[in-house]
Amino acid sequence: MAETAPAPKKKTPTVLVTSHFPKLVQVGRVCLLQKGSQSGKIVSIVEIVDGKRFLVDGPESGVHRRAVRANEIHLTKFVLRYPAGCNTKTVRKAWKDSGLTEKWKATRLYQKIENSKKKAAMGDLDRFKLYVAKQRRNRLVKRTYYPLLKKNRKLALEKKKKKRTHAKGTYYKNIKA
Repeated sequence: MAETAPAPKKKTPTVLVTSHFPKLVQVGRVCLLQKGSQSGKIVSIVEIVDGKRFLVDGPESGVHRRAVRANEIHLTKFVLRYPAGCNTKTVRKAWKDSGLTEKWKATRLYQKIENSKKKAAMGDLDRFKLYVAKQRRNRLVKRTYYPLLKKNRKLALEKKKKKRTHAKGTYYKNIKA
């Protein structure tokens, strides 16, 4: 019997998972702690313990190395480069070299957290002053916006009327001719 050659294997296309999931859990990923006494501080994943727990370290943010659950953190877009399971000294060096603290303070999430802290620290008088300031701002906006809106509506109606009469006139001329 003659042996036949095996059929050539089909190449499987490679799929870029990162396009759908840009923030993957990986060693070096910077995260925001959401629960506990140190919530609001950033840490970096040093090692993945299992599917739901990670060993994190935040040498520049004042968080000591510890294990956290996946539901206690929020992944950020920042990633530090260092080997898995490295010591705190290496994490600190990578943190400083990347300028992570300055980059973090420039993000919208950081600014949102800081603003919510300021709002939570407000007293009654401060909240009242904010309320009055918002009222004044809204009055100024209304005084400038609504007259402009009214003016633009009139202009739009005039243009619309001109277009209608012109279109009807040409339509009727074509029928009569």
